[in-house]
Order: sequence, then C-alpha cells, then structure tokens
Amino acid sequence: MSTDEPKTAFWIATPAGTSAIAVTVLEGPDAKDLIERFFRSIRGSGNIQVPVGRFRYGRWHTGPEAPPHAPEDMAMPPGEDLIVCHVGQQRFEIHSHGGSMATARIAYDLQRHGARQITWQDQLLEEQAWFLAWPQIAFLQASTLRTASILAQQRENWIRFAEKARTIPAGSVSIVAELKHMLEWESYGMHLLLPRKIALFGPPNAGKSSLMNRLGGFERSIIHELPGTTRDVVSQVTAIDGWPAEILDTAGIREGKDEIERQGITFAKNAVTSSELRLLILDSANAPDDAGLSALMKLQPDLVVWNKLDLATGHHDRLSNSVAVSALTGDGIPELIDRIGQLLVGDSPETGLPVPLNGFMSEKLREALKLVEIHDWPALQILFYDNDLSEGEPGLPD
Repeated sequence: MSTDEPKTAFWIATPAGTSAIAVTVLEGPDAKDLIERFFRSIRGSGNIQVPVGRFRYGRWHTGPEAPPHAPEDMAMPPGEDLIVCHVGQQRFEIHSHGGSMATARIAYDLQRHGARQITWQDQLLEEQAWFLAWPQIAFLQASTLRTASILAQQRENWIRFAEKARTIPAGSVSIVAELKHMLEWESYGMHLLLPRKIALFGPPNAGKSSLMNRLGGFERSIIHELPGTTRDVVSQVTAIDGWPAEILDTAGIREGKDEIERQGITFAKNAVTSSELRLLILDSANAPDDAGLSALMKLQPDLVVWNKLDLATGHHDRLSNSVAVSALTGDGIPELIDRIGQLLVGDSPETGLPVPLNGFMSEKLREALKLVEIHDWPALQILFYDNDLSEGEPGLPD
C-alpha cells in the first residue's frame, strides 16, 4: 500500500452473488468514526458505540443519493437494517442483507468518506507473509475436495520450508536443490486451481457433444443427429476424478462445406493443439476409413474414445490406447474418467514438498535461488520472514 492511500479499508468477506447475509469488514484508524457516522441503534435516536467483542442491531442511515450503477428511478430506503460487530480494536464487521444493492450502498458510503475498497485476497496479502497468504487464498478458492485437501497441506509445507530458509547457516547451498525441485512442480501447483483443458475432437456426428454432456453432468452442448451441429468451440468447467478441468467440445473435423464450417474446423484444430489433453472421439457404428483415421491421428490424441458402444461393438481393437463407451447409456464412462484422471495429472509431488501455486510464488523461488547464488543470506531470511513470528526469534533479521 502506498503512503498516500487511505489507511482505513473495507472488503466484502462473503462470496459474490446474492445470499441471505453479506459481511463487509471495515478496518483502520477511521473505522470507528465511520461506523458512528452511519450506524444508529434500532432502540434509540442517536448513534451508539459498539464495545469490542460485542454486536448491536440497528440501521445504516445514509444520504438520499443512490450508489453508482443503481437504476435512475431507484428510491433509496431511509435505512438498511443490519448488525454491526466490533471484532477488534480497529475492525468492525457489518452484517447486512445479502442483496447486491445493500452491499453497494454500504461500499459507496464508506468510499465517499475516505475508506478504500480492497478484495479479501488483498487483505490476506497485507496481513500475512506471501508464503502464508497465497496457499490460504488458493485453499479458499479450491473447486474440489481433492484439491482443497492438497492445498490445505501446502500451507503447512510452506511454513516448514520458510522456517528452514530463515535458519539456514550462512554459506550453505543445500537449499538450492530443493528450490529447483519445487520449481519443477510449477505446472502441477498452478493447475490445482486453473482447470486443465481437455479437447474432444473427431469426425462429425461421433457423439462429442453427447459425451461432453455426460462428463459434465448436464446438457451444455446442443445435440442433433445432423452432422456439423457444433460450429464453435463450446467449453464447460467441471471436475474429472477430483481435478479441475475444462472440457472443449469442438466442431467435427472434415472438409468444410461452407466458410462458416471451415472456420469452425480451424477453431477446433487450434483448440486441440492448445489443450493439455486430447481425446479423439470416434463412432463405433460408423468408423472412419484408414485415410480418414490417419488424418485425425496427426493431431496426436492422448486417448482414443470409441463412442456409441450401444450401437456397435466392432473397431475397438483397431487402435491401442483406446476405450469404448456409450455417452447415451453411460457404459464405460467410469473407466474413461479414470483414464482421463491418470493422463490429466500424471505423477504428484512427494508428501511435504511445497510447490508454487501461481506465478508470484514461482518468481519468489527464483529470487531465492539468486540470493543463494550470491550468498546474500540476510536477504534470503527477509524473503521468508513471517510478520506473525515473535521478535528476536533466532534466524530473523533485527
């Protein structure tokens, strides 16, 4: 935070969207004055102080002007009923209705009287060391139980590594190999949150859209017996075997009959080549000839999926590394999900190894490597310094 920015800040602590209750956290030297300016007890006519550790039910009184983005004809209510909790010396929680206009009203009032709005991620990064905040932010954003469990352990791993980095003897380079090993898992760490892309491609009418809907659990793609129904790349974020994934349903690959279809096929090929996993979907009842199959194999599929198992059982032995399924009945889908999970992630780092979870953490590890190379041990200690540790702990800078 720059020195000219307001020291009193607020952030929305509850998830985005409409809910029963929204929590706005206000913190800083002017927090108490701001609460007293807008909050009135429901029982009295004047404002009321809220002692630390207590809460009060009352009303947020504001001016007649509407906050930005509100409808022009919107009539602002005389006050918003809410609860104010005094949770720390300079920190308050404002519990209001979960509708977007209630939080927008509070935010607008706080901003026009000098408070700055930040995100909850910014708040964590201001309060904690980077190697503590980022794993916690990632954990709170995890989309599956599997990745949440991994990210919860990652925070503990980083705590142990930071302690090791702070207390490493001057002149020791034993940490170099560990830093390099952590960077080797950079892609793995980033994809604990960032979905890996899985491209479904193949000839028209092979059942790619049906398979996407089956894997995603609902009808995201339009299905029609007419070949070439899918013209653009349709994506769907889901989880495969507990890993975040984005499935891409692409246009059927063939000689395009018109400019729109040819453009869709170009988009399809680009999506395939940029994906982490490529699944070639073929029709068991209407398999391509050798020339057509050879052309499709040039896109280097990681797995061949023979679809429409309910209509035919042949052709499945034509290619190795293949699996047979029916998107219609669900036969073979569990095996397909297992295979995708194995191919999508591959190996996992050993238990206890901290890995970078985003580009910022990767850069910090590279910075640490440079500090070790030039034997700048005090700077290395500062890089992994935790503000929450007590003063005077061995290995910390004065």
